[in-house]
Amino acid sequence: EKQQRVVEKRLKKLGAPVPETHAPSVIPEELANRPKPKVVDTTALPEPAPKKKPGTAKPGWFATRHTSGPLQLLSVGSVTPRKGHLMLVTALAGLLAFDWHLTCVGSLTRDPATATALQVALHSHRLEHRVTLRGEQPAAALAAAYQAADMFVLPSYHEGYGMAHAEALSHGLPVIASTGGALPDTVPAEASLLVLPGDTAALREALRRLLSDTA
Repeated sequence: EKQQRVVEKRLKKLGAPVPETHAPSVIPEELANRPKPKVVDTTALPEPAPKKKPGTAKPGWFATRHTSGPLQLLSVGSVTPRKGHLMLVTALAGLLAFDWHLTCVGSLTRDPATATALQVALHSHRLEHRVTLRGEQPAAALAAAYQAADMFVLPSYHEGYGMAHAEALSHGLPVIASTGGALPDTVPAEASLLVLPGDTAALREALRRLLSDTA
């Protein structure tokens, strides 16, 4: 506008006519007949649903379970001493009053002695009907096992990363694990209960806490 005023002053000094700068009072027909833009009332739109971060279902952990029956526990890892399957079975043997079923997916042949000891422990604690050893499974069956689970538990004595734990988190499962190795970095505190490696009593208490949440 300032520049326009300067131009007008110069034109007046020269005696030249000053051009009309006001908007025309009549709207051209082609503009008048244009359809008005559609206005969307954003106040009427629903709020977007908050995205659930994997594995962050703190107590009540299982408030949104869509299945009935036993709580489905999943453990994924080759049956070797480092993975802690024997400790897990011992811990679960003290929780028979709760309704649960454990599925173990992982090689039973990598360490035959440990696999045999696990089967003996299941027989000793009379848990054969509550623990299923499925051995190694193809990718599709493993994914289905994660989908069917309510909780993941693998109390490894040590993990360099914890791939199975991370996979459980990606499926939105709460996790019980140990503090062995890199697990505290892999498994966030808000998505898990962590116990010291080899602490059977602490593992049983962590399991009791989650199993009690469904009672």
